Amino acid sequence: MPEDKIKHPNLDADSALFRESIGNVRRLKSDKHVFSPSKPKPIKKHFSQTAEHELLVSHIDPPVEGHESSFYAQTGLNHKTIRRLKRGDFHINNILDLHGMTQAIAQPAIIEFINQQVELAQRYTIIVHGKGMGSGNKHPVLKNLTLNILTAHPKVLAYTSAQEKDGGTGALYILMAKPN
Repeated sequence: MPEDKIKHPNLDADSALFRESIGNVRRLKSDKHVFSPSKPKPIKKHFSQTAEHELLVSHIDPPVEGHESSFYAQTGLNHKTIRRLKRGDFHINNILDLHGMTQAIAQPAIIEFINQQVELAQRYTIIVHGKGMGSGNKHPVLKNLTLNILTAHPKVLAYTSAQEKDGGTGALYILMAKPN
């Protein structure tokens, strides 16, 4: 330590300034706690159905299966951006979880969520639609609905199936347009 004071004469002043700027601190009871950045909590809202939310979307023919990967990008989008989106290499702003919703509730929720994210200038987001394993239908209803809405929405620049850690083929990474 004496060696450090010789090399860095302002060490005491720096230490005092540091302690002053961070304020009171308390020692953790355990040093085994690992701090990791937390993911945002999923938004699970049931939006009221209004006329502005009604969107007639055509069905994807043939419908996508629950285990199939999905990808869409508007023409002219930068390849580097598409690569980052596919890797999930971005900060997730918000998550919409459609689990437990019916098609009638999910449709306006998706549209409202997209519009809200664009207004808030949140460019990267995730929609968790599930794989449709519990669907009585042969094909995953919410997954196909989500793909139809995202493909038709003018503010959605691209989407791709998420990495396994974020839901795999039961979720989509979405890139939104910048707000006007």
